[in-house]
Amino acid sequence: MFFKNLVLYRLEKPFSYSLEELETTLGQAAFTPCGPADSTRYGWSTPMPVGQQYVHSGSGYHLIAAKKEERILPASVIREHAEQRADEIEANTGTRPRGKRLKQLREEVTEALTPRAFTRSRYCYAWISPQLNTIAVDSATVSRADELVNFLRQTLGSLPVSLPKPKQPLSETFTRWLTDMRLLPAEFILGDECELREPVEQGGIVRCRQQNLEADEVLNHIKTGKHASKLALNWKGRLSFVLDDMLSIKRLRFGEDILEAAEASDEGDAAMQFDSDFNLMSLELATFIPYLLEHTCRSVNTQ
Repeated sequence: MFFKNLVLYRLEKPFSYSLEELETTLGQAAFTPCGPADSTRYGWSTPMPVGQQYVHSGSGYHLIAAKKEERILPASVIREHAEQRADEIEANTGTRPRGKRLKQLREEVTEALTPRAFTRSRYCYAWISPQLNTIAVDSATVSRADELVNFLRQTLGSLPVSLPKPKQPLSETFTRWLTDMRLLPAEFILGDECELREPVEQGGIVRCRQQNLEADEVLNHIKTGKHASKLALNWKGRLSFVLDDMLSIKRLRFGEDILEAAEASDEGDAAMQFDSDFNLMSLELATFIPYLLEHTCRSVNTQ
């Protein structure tokens, strides 16, 4: 159950909820499926597929999962049915609905079709570290991560959090790392991917993949004024990822040593394997996240 993305949030106050309190509170906002008139539903689910608890915990770290169910009702279908209704009205009255009346027709069609629409579900997971005052959400987009964090705030009643604040624009930091390897933090190794942008609106973009990022071909783009907005990095041979200038991590991959340790612990019991994977992941994140924030952000409070 290793995360593939990370959106990081800093807790502005200590996370004071005990495991029991968190379990009870999330259970009160548990996911329930869409009713006939619902277009979407959001609630807490069990992070372990075979589990019954809303919080999976180990070594002081917590894993929670939100489930979102949405009815699939494409705009093209609504438009088609509304046009059919408009055709019928025009045939009967000689006047075709337009403006507010056409908008009303679309709303009526949406209401009529919603109970018959198929549903799809997706899960979003968050790792909570009270020790590090950190929440990490496994999401490829900040908007989806915000959705989970906002719902957690709503569920708990209060959750003062903020996105980490870089020491300076990360595009400038990435660019310096590329142009002077001595500035790259010691535990980081450059990967083979970056994105370079001109620092102006609608400026040019160059995407490099499977490239030697120290090559003149890449550095020449920087000399012409482009800044690095995304950068592939490797941390101690244990994690590889793409870091963007919003401090979001994508395509997170755990190293062979970690995956081999996970395979070695596989005893055929799904619950035990899930717990083992979670503990392995937590151990890495608890060391990696402070190091990342230390070299990119203003301050890191781990008290």
